[in-house]
Parts: sequence; C-alpha cells; structure tokens
Amino acid sequence: MSPMAMAEDVFSFVVVADTQTDGSHDSINWDIFPALIESMNDHDPLYLLVAGDLVTGSSNDNQIRSQWLDFSSAISEFDGTVYMVPGNHDVYSGASAFPIWRDVFPWLPTDDSPSGEEGVSYYVDHGATRFISITSDGVGSAGVSYAGLAWLDRVLSESDDFDHVFVMTHHPVTFGDNYH
Repeated sequence: MSPMAMAEDVFSFVVVADTQTDGSHDSINWDIFPALIESMNDHDPLYLLVAGDLVTGSSNDNQIRSQWLDFSSAISEFDGTVYMVPGNHDVYSGASAFPIWRDVFPWLPTDDSPSGEEGVSYYVDHGATRFISITSDGVGSAGVSYAGLAWLDRVLSESDDFDHVFVMTHHPVTFGDNYH
C-alpha cells in the first residue's frame, strides 16, 4: 500500500451516548455537552458517533422535534460529520418519531435501510472501515425489528472486505428466536 493510500485510511472518530439532560435543562446536558464538542474538535476526529439518548425525550411530536433541534444546535460546532442512532429516550412515541428524526437529521443515510427505518438503521463506509447504525428502540417492545435483524445480518455478511466494522446501537442486538 502506498503512503498516500495509508494516509487516507488513517482517521479518528469519537463515540458518546446519553447526552440527554442531567435534570437541570430541558433536553440536553448543556453543562457538559458543548465542552465535550470543543474538546473533541481539539483532537480533530472525522466523525462523532452518538449511540442514542440524544435528548431527554417526549412522546409529543413538537417537543421531540424541539429537543432534537436543541441537540442539532449543540453539535453544530463539531468540525466533522455526526452520525447517530436513536435511543429509547429519543423515541418514546415509537417508530412514529422516525419521520421527524429524518426531517431534523436529513444527512443520515436512507438508501439502504430496513423499510421504515431509513435514517435510523444505515451504514457508512470510509476507506477500509464500515460503520453500521441499527436502531434497537422504537420498533416495538422486542428492540430490533425482524426486518432490522435480517438487514443487519445481510450488511454484516457483505462486510468481509472491510478491515474494521463498527456496529452502533443504543441497546445490545441479540440474534435468535428467544429475543422476540
């Protein structure tokens, strides 16, 4: 591999979760999260991966939209690209929150996802690395949908040529009949 190709494959990313409020603010932890973004930028990561519970949450569509816009405001200072997956606090109203999610976070991939999970279950490739986001919340009491499990199984089976594969979810994914 040429030095130029190796340089293109070298990058960093950061992972956080549960950026929701500590109880003193309406949606996100405004005491800590903006300082985290500033510190992240000091290290120049290409990506910020947020593994769910971006906000405190609400089952009211207008309130959850407002909270996600609050989160968007906080991440606007991040110098790289942000990818996230919803957690249980993000989708108290279930999958009906997904269209609002897609509206607030329009940059999230939607071209290869389980039906109805566009922008919440997706993958992104960067060089020899694949990042997979799969929702484990909002699709019923069992966690990951059957369509989501089949999609994840397929995407993982198509990932053999990648040196690194990272799967991001809020709750653990379990395969098998006992899970549902």
